[in-house]
Amino acid sequence: MHSLQKNKKRFLYFPKTLSSFTESCLSLTPKVYAIKESLYLDIDPTITLFGGEEILFLKATQLASSFDLPNQFVFTDRCEWAKAFHTQPEVFLPAGKSRDTLLLLDITRLEFIGDPQTLEDEAPSRRDLIRFMKRVGIKKISDFAALSPTAIGGRFGKMGVTLLDWVSGEGELI
Repeated sequence: MHSLQKNKKRFLYFPKTLSSFTESCLSLTPKVYAIKESLYLDIDPTITLFGGEEILFLKATQLASSFDLPNQFVFTDRCEWAKAFHTQPEVFLPAGKSRDTLLLLDITRLEFIGDPQTLEDEAPSRRDLIRFMKRVGIKKISDFAALSPTAIGGRFGKMGVTLLDWVSGEGELI
């Protein structure tokens, strides 16, 4: 397993997996990241090998089905946004459209944007900050992202600036 890297182009996220499924996903890409029960596949290196992202995606969902896993996935441009998009069982975002779609999400989904390895630890402080954001009238992630970094730092502190970095795609993965 590799450590997550910034600026990869296409990720496939499965929210609940089995260790045997995780190992089988190595047949689709060498870049498989298992974090808690979740699985992230960096498919960018093997898209061409499999004949395109649609075929690779089909192979991944067939593989999940062969393990009797529920058909739940997110196909997105950035792994740090995958959990935020997991609002329904199947989410397929076309290449290059993830950021636009992210901005349309409710501000509560901000809790799930960032380094998948630290989200759980940061959840309580994120929830508190999101409750405050809602009280001051921020309803969508786009409302938050429209603010200047200076305004965010002054109003929402270091966590607010960190969240803006994640929303902007500039956060650093461990």
